[in-house]
Amino acid sequence: MLEQLRTLNPKLIIASGEFPTINLLNFKFNKFADVVGNIYEVNGYKILPIYHPSQISPKVIQIMFLYLKICEISSIL
Repeated sequence: MLEQLRTLNPKLIIASGEFPTINLLNFKFNKFADVVGNIYEVNGYKILPIYHPSQISPKVIQIMFLYLKICEISSIL
């Protein structure tokens, strides 16, 4: 995966769910809810943990994507 990240060189990695977040963050956390929505820098990559969409109501997903559009992800980097 690290080789793929080096090739793609993303500005932001959105970790969708607890298990991808565990694999990407280089520290242990007690509750997944504690890290959701915060941006962490690991090995030069910015990582944004979010809840997996299957666990979120459709209305919340619409609001989340609208928020990301309005904020323009690049402005938070």
